[in-house]
Amino acid sequence: MTLLCSGCAFAESDNLIPDYNYTQLFVEKRLSSHIGDVEYKKVWDKDEIKEIKDLLNSVPVESPGDQQKEKIKSQLNEKGTYIFSFYTQKDLDNRTTESVFYLALLQSGQIVYSDPKDHEMSIRLVSAENKPELVKKIIEKIY
Repeated sequence: MTLLCSGCAFAESDNLIPDYNYTQLFVEKRLSSHIGDVEYKKVWDKDEIKEIKDLLNSVPVESPGDQQKEKIKSQLNEKGTYIFSFYTQKDLDNRTTESVFYLALLQSGQIVYSDPKDHEMSIRLVSAENKPELVKKIIEKIY
């Protein structure tokens, strides 16, 4: 299994989370495993969004195997999971999602990365290890 580090394996301008000028971070928090039982929060502070993006880009990631993907999929709707969507001003003005990037923070401390524009949260990469302290730090920045 190949480990990829956003700081070393990618070109300087090619971060894991695309380096766009995001103006909104939309957070969906699962309150229970029931579909639709969620709480929403929007973050508009560009500096705060950049800090969160930088923290997420600092996490070593790996490509998950099929068995790991199935396990993670079952956790995406669990209570305490956060789904993040990053938007640029162009996205918001045009009601498009060209540069949206989706990811999830799981209760376990696992960080799950999806492809940009992937509303289904297809799992592309996951953190190489659980990072509950980082997840907690990110959540504290938002709430």
